[in-house]
Amino acid sequence: MSQYWYEAVDTGHKPGRLVPLVRTATTLVERTLRVQPGQQICIAADTEVSPLLVWTIAGAVAAAGGVPSVVTFEANARPGMDVPAPVGAALLAADAIVACVSRSISFAKAIQEAYLVRRIPYVVMSNATEDMLMRGAATADVDVVRDISHRTRDALNRGTTVRVTTPHGTDVTFDTAGRPWYAYSSFFEDGATAAVFPGGEVNTCPNEHSGEGRIVIDSFMMEIGRPATPISWELREGRIVSIEGGEEARRLERLLAEHGDDNSRWIGELSVGTNYAARTIGSALEDKQVYGTCHIALGTGVSAPDGLYKRRYTSALHLDGVMTRPTVTVDGVEVVRDGEILAAPRPAVGIAAAGGAAAGSNRSAT
Repeated sequence: MSQYWYEAVDTGHKPGRLVPLVRTATTLVERTLRVQPGQQICIAADTEVSPLLVWTIAGAVAAAGGVPSVVTFEANARPGMDVPAPVGAALLAADAIVACVSRSISFAKAIQEAYLVRRIPYVVMSNATEDMLMRGAATADVDVVRDISHRTRDALNRGTTVRVTTPHGTDVTFDTAGRPWYAYSSFFEDGATAAVFPGGEVNTCPNEHSGEGRIVIDSFMMEIGRPATPISWELREGRIVSIEGGEEARRLERLLAEHGDDNSRWIGELSVGTNYAARTIGSALEDKQVYGTCHIALGTGVSAPDGLYKRRYTSALHLDGVMTRPTVTVDGVEVVRDGEILAAPRPAVGIAAAGGAAAGSNRSAT
């Protein structure tokens, strides 16, 4: 039996959670979605997400004058899988979509058509739990996170040769010519029709054949969890040629062998976390946003949210790995130094919150 909301959420014994959840849901509706009277908002939920969380969001939509619809489906076994056809039809009929799911559906065909082709606003809330919308990243000032994200994006876009190093052994370079970085900070940014809530990252899809070097995942690996022994990837011409480490590395190899495909070993995303209140808790949605971390994904690549570029490869998987204390340079100029974003220093109010750690789910987000 899954521990997702019986053990980790346990709403039946914690009814007081409704107050902070309403506050967060109101921020989502008013600041991210900016719901207008009569708008049809479709909330996609799966069977491993807390019903209290889903219906609190629906209630906030209704309070703003919108028309909420909740479509629930059996939780996918892996991130990146498609959704049932009736769910996809409901999503494509909406004015805006909120994906409140235990594993990412961002690469489902209906979602891709919705926000990339039909330009239907899409909010990613993969891996959301009640705890995550009461504490940590969700408590950050969204305007401060947006400012940090914009400053980070602008600094990263000042060149095209990106190098990432970490104390754990990462030393990898990428080319981002024609692949600008985009900010995801709880708002629809830069002409995008996709937003992450709670937000806090700046990402790109590097040119697929450009990656060279070693990537060492020390903080979190999607579908694997928090590794006791760092997981090391050797990268040649943008493709993972070997995976080394302890038991977690072997589990990742088995996952790729059993559920991956020919494109699962390409690098599909490079990102810097920008949420000063985010915690390392073993959950992709929050761990990826921790201020000053870096995450790199294998498998399906991200596309530009404003349509400027499209990824070259799609896969059955999209799996993020998070690294701590990175130093990131662009054309030889430091943008991040040992986990501190030079153009956007960490706010003093966020130091305690960002450093916290708690037990959490290992399910996935994008």
